[in-house]
Amino acid sequence: MAPKTNNHTPGEWTIEEYDGECWWIESRIVAPGDNTIAYMNDTCAEGDPDLISASPDLLKALEAVEWVNGPEQCPDSYCPWCENMESEGHAADCLRDQAIKNARGEK
Repeated sequence: MAPKTNNHTPGEWTIEEYDGECWWIESRIVAPGDNTIAYMNDTCAEGDPDLISASPDLLKALEAVEWVNGPEQCPDSYCPWCENMESEGHAADCLRDQAIKNARGEK
């Protein structure tokens, strides 16, 4: 199955700190203009900038492991999260599938 098109600024995203009180998450793509993805002030949790800047890598990792090969006697691949067979598609409550849809704005 071909991956769906992503409608976000491609990674690598990095954290730029300013005065220890606020952070910018910036794209490292070479493009004219402002490459700011997000701005956070000192009210955010300490780990928030790290989590946000890792988002493109997390999405890419989830997209890479959609279906895995089953045992030899099973001709179909399955989802390791919802355990549905590829021929059935993902379960409605599949955490992996829902996380990708949320990241893509397909809620």
